[in-house]
Amino acid sequence: MIHGDEESWDRYLPYMQIEAQQLVRRNAIPGLDPSSLAQAAIVEAWKCKRSFRGNDEKVFLAWMRGILSNVTRSAVREQYRRSEVSMEQPNSSGDSTNTKDAWIIGNSANPHSELERRESQEKLRDAMLQLPPDYSRVLQLRHIDDQPFAEIALIMERSEPAVRMLWVRALRSLRQTLQPSTKDL
Repeated sequence: MIHGDEESWDRYLPYMQIEAQQLVRRNAIPGLDPSSLAQAAIVEAWKCKRSFRGNDEKVFLAWMRGILSNVTRSAVREQYRRSEVSMEQPNSSGDSTNTKDAWIIGNSANPHSELERRESQEKLRDAMLQLPPDYSRVLQLRHIDDQPFAEIALIMERSEPAVRMLWVRALRSLRQTLQPSTKDL
């Protein structure tokens, strides 16, 4: 029952999403998606299912919560690391101090104030909301959750080449959404 087929693992997703929501809320962790954390924890648990030594569902759920806690901790560390370190993607002027948001947006200027940084983040969030769900999901998994393409393929139930192509299309669409239209000039 506990090591059952893939479908039996799906039944734990709602439980794990609730646990992730409580964990994020309880620890006041902004910017993390509880649903993504829950899915990542289930994937991680499925990968190491043979290491589970219990035979009771309560013990199994405690084991799953431990994995969720580890996944969340890793996500918080990654989020902190990303906020401290810029992507260092060179822009057209040769300056390599662009922030992650500026690089994605295609902006060559590094925001000089907190207000400008927040505006860039809001524009990025708004643009992500305008994308089709698969596009925003692949971008989130790749750039926010820092998942390799092989993992994204498992999560999205697609082949790795299909995920790579989806990612390319999503980036293209995001950039088009973020670029000011010529009629606004």
